[in-house]
Amino acid sequence: MLSSISYYGVSLLAILLHKSTHCSAAEDTVFVQFNVQLSPGWDPTSFMLEVNPSWAPIGAERFLDLVDNHPEFWSGVRFFRVIEGFMAQFGIAGDPVVAAEWKQKKIVDDEVKASNLRGYISYATSGEDTRRTQMFINLDDNKNLDSQGFSPFGKVVDDDMDIVDQIYSGYGEGAPKGDGPSQKLIQNEGNVYLEQEFPNLSYIISVKRVPKDVMDDVTKGVTNNVETLDEVRTISKGESTRLGISWASSSSSFGGPVYSIFLVLFIIRK
Repeated sequence: MLSSISYYGVSLLAILLHKSTHCSAAEDTVFVQFNVQLSPGWDPTSFMLEVNPSWAPIGAERFLDLVDNHPEFWSGVRFFRVIEGFMAQFGIAGDPVVAAEWKQKKIVDDEVKASNLRGYISYATSGEDTRRTQMFINLDDNKNLDSQGFSPFGKVVDDDMDIVDQIYSGYGEGAPKGDGPSQKLIQNEGNVYLEQEFPNLSYIISVKRVPKDVMDDVTKGVTNNVETLDEVRTISKGESTRLGISWASSSSSFGGPVYSIFLVLFIIRK
Protein backbone atom coordinates (compact mmCIF):
# COMPACT_ATOMS: atom_id res chain seq x y z
CA MET A 1 0.00 0.00 0.00
CA LEU A 2 1.33 3.43 -0.87
CA SER A 3 1.80 5.71 2.09
CA SER A 4 3.36 8.65 0.32
CA ILE A 5 4.43 9.80 -3.10
CA SER A 6 7.33 12.19 -3.60
CA TYR A 7 7.98 14.08 -6.80
CA TYR A 8 11.40 15.28 -7.79
CA GLY A 9 12.40 17.24 -10.87
CA VAL A 10 15.85 15.85 -11.63
CA SER A 11 18.29 17.66 -13.87
CA LEU A 12 19.96 14.38 -14.68
CA LEU A 13 20.18 15.66 -18.21
CA ALA A 14 20.00 19.29 -19.24
CA ILE A 15 20.74 19.02 -22.92
CA LEU A 16 19.88 21.82 -25.32
CA LEU A 17 19.33 20.84 -28.93
CA HIS A 18 19.33 23.42 -31.71
CA LYS A 19 16.92 22.58 -34.52
CA SER A 20 19.44 22.77 -37.36
CA THR A 21 22.83 21.83 -35.90
CA HIS A 22 24.44 20.11 -32.94
CA CYS A 23 27.59 21.52 -31.39
CA SER A 24 30.62 19.29 -31.80
CA ALA A 25 31.46 19.80 -28.13
CA ALA A 26 28.10 18.29 -27.17
CA GLU A 27 28.87 15.26 -29.33
CA ASP A 28 32.12 14.74 -27.43
CA THR A 29 30.48 15.00 -24.02
CA VAL A 30 30.60 11.92 -21.80
CA PHE A 31 28.45 11.44 -18.71
CA VAL A 32 29.84 9.57 -15.70
CA GLN A 33 27.87 8.60 -12.61
CA PHE A 34 29.48 8.69 -9.17
CA ASN A 35 27.84 6.43 -6.58
CA VAL A 36 28.79 7.75 -3.16
CA GLN A 37 28.36 7.23 0.56
CA LEU A 38 28.04 10.68 2.10
CA SER A 39 27.92 9.68 5.75
CA PRO A 40 27.86 6.49 7.85
CA GLY A 41 24.31 5.18 8.17
CA TRP A 42 22.95 7.19 5.26
CA ASP A 43 21.57 5.58 2.13
CA PRO A 44 23.98 5.68 -0.82
CA THR A 45 23.31 8.36 -3.41
CA SER A 46 24.85 9.58 -6.65
CA PHE A 47 25.77 12.58 -8.75
CA MET A 48 26.46 12.95 -12.45
CA LEU A 49 29.60 14.39 -14.02
CA GLU A 50 29.66 15.79 -17.54
CA VAL A 51 33.12 15.28 -19.04
CA ASN A 52 34.16 17.64 -21.83
CA PRO A 53 37.32 16.36 -23.56
CA SER A 54 37.54 19.52 -25.67
CA TRP A 55 38.35 21.51 -22.53
CA ALA A 56 41.30 19.39 -21.39
CA PRO A 57 41.86 16.36 -23.64
CA ILE A 58 44.79 14.86 -21.75
CA GLY A 59 43.09 15.17 -18.37
CA ALA A 60 39.79 13.84 -19.71
CA GLU A 61 41.56 10.86 -21.29
CA ARG A 62 43.22 9.94 -17.96
CA PHE A 63 39.93 10.26 -16.11
CA LEU A 64 37.96 8.16 -18.58
CA ASP A 65 40.69 5.52 -18.59
CA LEU A 66 40.28 5.24 -14.82
CA VAL A 67 36.50 5.04 -15.19
CA ASP A 68 36.42 2.50 -18.02
CA ASN A 69 39.40 0.27 -17.25
CA HIS A 70 40.27 0.51 -13.55
CA PRO A 71 37.23 -0.06 -11.30
CA GLU A 72 39.57 -1.27 -8.55
CA PHE A 73 40.95 2.25 -8.27
CA TRP A 74 37.65 3.86 -7.27
CA SER A 75 36.29 1.53 -4.61
CA GLY A 76 36.40 3.33 -1.26
CA VAL A 77 38.22 6.44 -2.50
CA ARG A 78 37.71 9.13 0.14
CA PHE A 79 37.02 12.84 -0.25
CA PHE A 80 39.92 13.49 2.08
CA ARG A 81 40.33 17.28 1.84
CA VAL A 82 37.08 19.20 1.80
CA ILE A 83 37.15 22.90 2.57
CA GLU A 84 33.74 24.50 2.81
CA GLY A 85 33.26 27.24 0.26
CA PHE A 86 36.37 26.20 -1.65
CA MET A 87 36.69 22.64 -2.97
CA ALA A 88 36.38 18.88 -2.34
CA GLN A 89 39.54 16.91 -3.14
CA PHE A 90 39.82 13.16 -3.77
CA GLY A 91 41.66 10.66 -5.95
CA ILE A 92 44.09 8.61 -3.84
CA ALA A 93 43.24 4.92 -4.08
CA GLY A 94 42.29 3.25 -0.79
CA ASP A 95 44.68 0.37 -1.48
CA PRO A 96 48.29 1.58 -0.94
CA VAL A 97 49.57 -0.78 -3.66
CA VAL A 98 47.21 0.74 -6.22
CA ALA A 99 47.95 4.25 -4.96
CA ALA A 100 51.71 3.69 -5.34
CA GLU A 101 51.26 2.46 -8.91
CA TRP A 102 49.31 5.53 -10.01
CA LYS A 103 51.62 7.94 -8.22
CA GLN A 104 54.25 7.13 -10.84
CA LYS A 105 51.94 7.88 -13.78
CA LYS A 106 52.18 11.62 -14.35
CA ILE A 107 50.52 13.38 -17.26
CA VAL A 108 51.46 16.70 -18.83
CA ASP A 109 49.36 19.78 -18.33
CA ASP A 110 46.48 20.88 -20.55
CA GLU A 111 45.89 24.44 -21.64
CA VAL A 112 43.29 26.13 -19.44
CA LYS A 113 40.22 26.56 -21.64
CA ALA A 114 37.42 26.50 -19.04
CA SER A 115 37.27 28.39 -15.77
CA ASN A 116 37.22 26.88 -12.27
CA LEU A 117 33.61 27.73 -11.58
CA ARG A 118 31.36 26.12 -9.00
CA GLY A 119 30.85 22.46 -9.90
CA TYR A 120 33.79 22.27 -12.30
CA ILE A 121 36.38 19.54 -11.77
CA SER A 122 40.17 19.85 -12.20
CA TYR A 123 43.28 17.89 -11.25
CA ALA A 124 45.32 18.75 -8.20
CA THR A 125 49.02 19.31 -8.92
CA SER A 126 52.33 19.77 -7.15
CA GLY A 127 53.89 21.76 -9.97
CA GLU A 128 54.16 21.75 -13.73
CA ASP A 129 53.24 18.47 -15.47
CA THR A 130 52.56 16.62 -12.20
CA ARG A 131 48.92 15.62 -12.62
CA ARG A 132 48.20 12.03 -11.63
CA THR A 133 44.83 10.95 -10.20
CA GLN A 134 44.04 13.53 -7.52
CA MET A 135 41.28 15.90 -8.51
CA PHE A 136 38.90 18.37 -6.92
CA ILE A 137 35.40 19.71 -7.44
CA ASN A 138 35.07 23.46 -6.98
CA LEU A 139 32.44 24.25 -4.35
CA ASP A 140 32.46 27.92 -5.32
CA ASP A 141 33.75 30.05 -8.18
CA ASN A 142 37.55 29.87 -7.95
CA LYS A 143 38.61 31.79 -11.04
CA ASN A 144 41.94 32.63 -9.38
CA LEU A 145 42.98 29.02 -10.00
CA ASP A 146 42.80 29.50 -13.78
CA SER A 147 46.02 31.52 -13.92
CA GLN A 148 47.73 28.85 -11.80
CA GLY A 149 47.24 26.23 -14.52
CA PHE A 150 44.32 24.23 -13.11
CA SER A 151 42.39 23.14 -16.20
CA PRO A 152 38.84 21.82 -15.72
CA PHE A 153 37.90 18.76 -17.77
CA GLY A 154 34.26 18.49 -16.75
CA LYS A 155 31.53 19.70 -14.46
CA VAL A 156 28.87 18.33 -12.14
CA VAL A 157 25.38 18.43 -13.65
CA ASP A 158 23.85 21.54 -12.09
CA ASP A 159 21.23 20.20 -9.67
CA ASP A 160 23.55 17.41 -8.54
CA MET A 161 25.64 19.99 -6.69
CA ASP A 162 23.03 19.55 -3.96
CA ILE A 163 24.63 16.13 -3.43
CA VAL A 164 28.22 17.37 -3.73
CA ASP A 165 27.52 20.09 -1.15
CA GLN A 166 26.76 17.34 1.37
CA ILE A 167 30.20 15.77 1.11
CA TYR A 168 31.61 15.73 4.64
CA SER A 169 33.76 18.78 5.38
CA GLY A 170 34.15 18.51 9.15
CA TYR A 171 37.87 17.69 9.14
CA GLY A 172 38.82 20.71 7.05
CA GLU A 173 42.33 21.31 5.79
CA GLY A 174 44.71 18.38 5.79
CA ALA A 175 47.86 17.91 7.83
CA PRO A 176 50.23 19.53 8.53
CA LYS A 177 48.40 22.83 7.97
CA GLY A 178 45.15 21.56 9.46
CA ASP A 179 43.63 18.72 11.46
CA GLY A 180 42.53 16.68 8.46
CA PRO A 181 44.15 13.59 6.93
CA SER A 182 47.80 13.46 5.92
CA GLN A 183 48.22 12.74 2.21
CA LYS A 184 51.48 10.94 2.95
CA LEU A 185 49.73 8.55 5.34
CA ILE A 186 46.88 8.02 2.89
CA GLN A 187 49.45 7.01 0.27
CA ASN A 188 51.28 4.68 2.64
CA GLU A 189 48.42 3.19 4.66
CA GLY A 190 45.31 3.79 2.59
CA ASN A 191 41.83 3.35 3.96
CA VAL A 192 43.06 1.50 7.05
CA TYR A 193 44.42 4.84 8.27
CA LEU A 194 41.39 6.85 7.16
CA GLU A 195 38.77 4.50 8.59
CA GLN A 196 40.50 4.52 11.97
CA GLU A 197 41.32 8.23 12.26
CA PHE A 198 38.70 9.91 10.03
CA PRO A 199 35.61 7.64 9.98
CA ASN A 200 33.16 10.32 8.81
CA LEU A 201 34.76 10.99 5.45
CA SER A 202 32.45 10.66 2.46
CA TYR A 203 33.64 8.17 -0.12
CA ILE A 204 33.07 6.77 -3.59
CA ILE A 205 31.40 3.39 -3.94
CA SER A 206 31.80 3.11 -7.71
CA VAL A 207 31.81 5.11 -10.92
CA LYS A 208 30.45 4.22 -14.34
CA ARG A 209 30.07 5.76 -17.75
CA VAL A 210 26.44 6.22 -18.80
CA PRO A 211 26.00 4.23 -22.04
CA LYS A 212 25.93 6.37 -25.15
CA ASP A 213 22.79 4.68 -26.48
CA VAL A 214 20.95 5.69 -23.32
CA MET A 215 22.02 9.30 -23.73
CA ASP A 216 21.13 9.26 -27.42
CA ASP A 217 17.67 7.88 -26.69
CA VAL A 218 17.03 10.58 -24.12
CA THR A 219 18.06 13.37 -26.49
CA LYS A 220 15.68 11.94 -29.10
CA GLY A 221 12.81 11.54 -26.66
CA VAL A 222 12.85 7.75 -27.01
CA THR A 223 11.65 5.90 -23.92
CA ASN A 224 12.37 2.29 -24.86
CA ASN A 225 15.58 2.44 -22.83
CA VAL A 226 13.81 3.46 -19.65
CA GLU A 227 14.97 0.40 -17.70
CA THR A 228 18.58 1.26 -18.42
CA LEU A 229 17.90 4.89 -17.61
CA ASP A 230 16.46 3.82 -14.31
CA GLU A 231 19.87 2.41 -13.40
CA VAL A 232 21.56 5.75 -13.98
CA ARG A 233 20.63 6.88 -10.51
CA THR A 234 21.07 5.04 -7.24
CA ILE A 235 17.70 4.85 -5.47
CA SER A 236 17.28 4.28 -1.76
CA LYS A 237 16.15 0.88 -0.54
CA GLY A 238 12.40 0.41 -0.18
CA GLU A 239 11.57 2.74 -3.04
CA SER A 240 10.44 2.00 -6.56
CA THR A 241 10.90 4.45 -9.41
CA ARG A 242 9.18 5.61 -12.53
CA LEU A 243 10.84 7.83 -15.08
CA GLY A 244 9.20 10.15 -17.56
CA ILE A 245 10.60 12.39 -20.25
CA SER A 246 9.08 15.66 -21.44
CA TRP A 247 10.07 18.32 -23.90
CA ALA A 248 9.86 22.11 -23.92
CA SER A 249 10.86 24.65 -26.51
CA SER A 250 11.65 28.33 -26.60
CA SER A 251 12.81 30.81 -29.16
CA SER A 252 16.51 31.24 -29.81
CA SER A 253 18.61 34.22 -30.82
CA PHE A 254 20.42 31.87 -33.22
CA GLY A 255 17.54 31.78 -35.69
CA GLY A 256 15.50 28.81 -34.55
CA PRO A 257 13.81 27.12 -31.60
CA VAL A 258 15.82 25.47 -28.88
CA TYR A 259 14.53 22.19 -27.53
CA SER A 260 15.17 21.25 -23.91
CA ILE A 261 14.81 17.85 -22.33
CA PHE A 262 13.60 17.27 -18.79
CA LEU A 263 13.90 13.96 -17.00
CA VAL A 264 11.32 13.59 -14.25
CA LEU A 265 11.79 11.03 -11.52
CA PHE A 266 8.84 9.89 -9.46
CA ILE A 267 9.78 8.12 -6.24
CA ILE A 268 7.07 6.03 -4.63
CA ARG A 269 7.69 5.06 -1.04
CA LYS A 270 6.03 1.94 0.24
